[in-house]
Amino acid sequence: MGELAESTSLVSHPNAVLVVIATGRGVYARTTPDKFGFPRLRRPRQKQHHGYATGDLVAASLPSGKYRGHHMGRVAVRATGRFNIRTASGLVQGVHHRHLRMLKRADGYGYGTRPEDSSTG
Repeated sequence: MGELAESTSLVSHPNAVLVVIATGRGVYARTTPDKFGFPRLRRPRQKQHHGYATGDLVAASLPSGKYRGHHMGRVAVRATGRFNIRTASGLVQGVHHRHLRMLKRADGYGYGTRPEDSSTG
């Protein structure tokens, strides 16, 4: 009766997929309460210090010291201008804002990729 037609189209699968994690955009609190609920200290009113906000993706090039080298990760800002950077390999503490370069502003999400498992499907 009918002959089967051969399909010449190929199906491709991605090598990696985008992974998105909700990281939040910070909190609004005027004070930090103690265990009884009374105000213990006043918090700073601004979320940005020296042009950076907590959660920004930055690259740091440190010329000397314990953490000398290049680092990339999310920054935690401090009013003093010495920030912490959370990298894939750990925490880099006390990085001065002069050594940072902005890569991406914080939008409340963390982005990454992971390899796609090709055995499924």
